[in-house]
Amino acid sequence: MNNLLDEKITNEFKSDCEKYKQDIAYKKQLAKACGIKESDYYILRPIIGEFELKSIIQTFEEKNFMPGRRLNTSEVDSHNDDYIKSGEFKANMHIHTIHSDGRLTTDEFLEQAANLANQNYERTHQNPALVVAITDHDCIDGAKEVLIKLSKNPLKYKNVRIVLGVELSTITNQFRHLKKPLLIHTHMFCINPFDSELNKFIDTKRNLKYKLATETIDKLNNRLHPILERFKIKLTLEEAALIHELVTKGQDEIYLPMKKYVGGKLLFENYVRNNKDIMKILQTNNICIDDLSYEHPYTKYKYMFKQGGGYSENYKLALNVYLKNLIKEKNGADVDLSAIINIKDEHVEDAIKQALEISKEAHPSLTQMPDAFDGFEDTLQLLSTLDFGVFSIAHPGRTVVKDADTDLYSLFENMFESFKQKANNKAVYYEGYYQSYSGENYKNYLDPINKAAKKLNLIPLGGLDSHGESISCRGGNP
Repeated sequence: MNNLLDEKITNEFKSDCEKYKQDIAYKKQLAKACGIKESDYYILRPIIGEFELKSIIQTFEEKNFMPGRRLNTSEVDSHNDDYIKSGEFKANMHIHTIHSDGRLTTDEFLEQAANLANQNYERTHQNPALVVAITDHDCIDGAKEVLIKLSKNPLKYKNVRIVLGVELSTITNQFRHLKKPLLIHTHMFCINPFDSELNKFIDTKRNLKYKLATETIDKLNNRLHPILERFKIKLTLEEAALIHELVTKGQDEIYLPMKKYVGGKLLFENYVRNNKDIMKILQTNNICIDDLSYEHPYTKYKYMFKQGGGYSENYKLALNVYLKNLIKEKNGADVDLSAIINIKDEHVEDAIKQALEISKEAHPSLTQMPDAFDGFEDTLQLLSTLDFGVFSIAHPGRTVVKDADTDLYSLFENMFESFKQKANNKAVYYEGYYQSYSGENYKNYLDPINKAAKKLNLIPLGGLDSHGESISCRGGNP
């Protein structure tokens, strides 16, 4: 007998595994990857396979994916903790770690999962008490770490079920009535993160995307040389990562990060660092310019970029609020800088437009899919041939519906039909209970999404899209 479990727990783990015989082959492959004898696969009881996952998810309702009742639809982290206290919060199928753009280490992910599961079990005496998925963007390094760490102390995670997963940044140009390529984030659950084909696919795409991002930065520096020389700046991927950290990891897309970076950088340089009037005001109010950075107006006031209008105009509005609040926090003065920030500089505006066109060269079009991108259909078709893993459409309500010239139901019906056609029986779920939509517009999407999903027999599940320091909210600590 292995020395990780006593006889009683060994028999209990074996008995539990026997309930889902179809998942035993999965656990044996994971055991092999961990250096455990295949006959000791039951050590990995806390890792959940696709058949057990399906049987559990089908028993859950929306509140089981919620930490509590949501108090404000415009604030993502406005849930109270009613369902945490009652033990009814039983699953978060969408969690990111430091391996993509999250803040949790894998140790913290596992520790919080074990603690919350134990609390739930004390309240409900039901097992599994919690199901959580690690779903880093285009990366399975965290899933590997979670598996290895859990295998060394499985008893600690007795009450939790861990889903090894990944969030793939797929995109399609093949749907009917598209005006632009459509981004679709796709979850893959119950993966073997050591599968050689899966690793080859992810590593190849990440390397190609990083190369494309580097080439795009070089093009931007060369073609925007006059305006960059005027401000004495050079564009870098590392600086772009301040506003969109995945760009240096070969994850997610390129066009949108570059749009945010170059637009914000040029506007910040023009209206702050190279503006004598604003610099004088900041110095008078004891604001240290070295503490300021181009990304802060976006990252601190992201909600201002969701109210319509172009990026440049929204950035200038956010920049005014950012500087105004800094001055007020420093000495209580109420200073409005909008008159200065609203003075147009045609050279800067033209450079921003040019940067957008340059960045678009690295983005898929309706007629071309660069090798660096994960085509929705090709990715599903390829990865559905792997021995293990099932798919889910992530946060369908965040689909940019304006990129399609059709009604909402037809768009999502097309999406789910293609999903089922390309992934076959591995197309199982959709994130129907996503908890981090913001604003009100998403509500208009939910009915057609749910109707189309029901037609295609997809099972709803949910997640918080956690990026902060807690598995029970989206942002920082709850």
